[in-house]
Amino acid sequence: MRKGLLIFNRCSQGKWTSLIAVAFCALTLVTSKSVQAQVPDLYNPPVPDLPGYLEGFRDFIVPSDPSTYVRTYYDEYTQHWVYDVSGDWSIENVWMFKMDLGHTTVKVPIRDDGSYTAAEVYFWANTFGKVFGQLPAFMFENFDALYFVNAEIGALGNSAGGVIIGTQGLANSFQHGWIEEIMVHELAHAAIQASVLGHESVSSSGQTTNWWDYFAARDNDFVSNYAMTNNREDLAETFGVWLYSKFRPQRDYQGKVAEAAAKVPGRFFLLDDLNTRFGWNASW
Repeated sequence: MRKGLLIFNRCSQGKWTSLIAVAFCALTLVTSKSVQAQVPDLYNPPVPDLPGYLEGFRDFIVPSDPSTYVRTYYDEYTQHWVYDVSGDWSIENVWMFKMDLGHTTVKVPIRDDGSYTAAEVYFWANTFGKVFGQLPAFMFENFDALYFVNAEIGALGNSAGGVIIGTQGLANSFQHGWIEEIMVHELAHAAIQASVLGHESVSSSGQTTNWWDYFAARDNDFVSNYAMTNNREDLAETFGVWLYSKFRPQRDYQGKVAEAAAKVPGRFFLLDDLNTRFGWNASW
């Protein structure tokens, strides 16, 4: 659409007496709209059913917030690890795109199997590029790649440093206002889970555990139902609430984030400590 508008503006600066110029501009706009119409509308799908996510959490990051995202561009035809919808990983031929976030570059390998048109690749890459550019830079220090899969799996973050996006799942499951927060959750898995859950140990009652589990046991509460699944989901959920309360407390209109934060003072203490140690605060 932007390309069409640019051409339209250029045409408007010329002589409107040229019917060829007018026709060309109109054709370009129609073509742009047609391409856009072929791509799933991420920001207007049905309301999701996601037990565990806080209702008041959706205002944490909004589409109008600034982003460091610069562009996505095609880099090379190569081989790379890709995620299969069956849950397996394999090395396959991919069209390797790169997402420029200003402070870093993210790989976006697209499987060479016709799953996406070029327009769809750029739509999804640009959409998530903008969202990624709204998140703290430190969350990409150990980040490997963003994988798009034409399936209904939603979004998955793995501790190896990648996030998998099932574009059908997102288009059918997440409503506008959730995508940014979902990416905070998944990037927590991909970027900090391994280091935080493996960060030092403490001996308690003769047993050795990591600091996260130690403080979780002392808190004896959770920020959401989903956080109770396991310590990995607990970390991802709690980290999102911590990030919200740390950097966007003015958006906690309903006070639900503050209420959730009060349940986990020990884990917040640990995240504050890690923030000081690793300078997370300085990179957002």
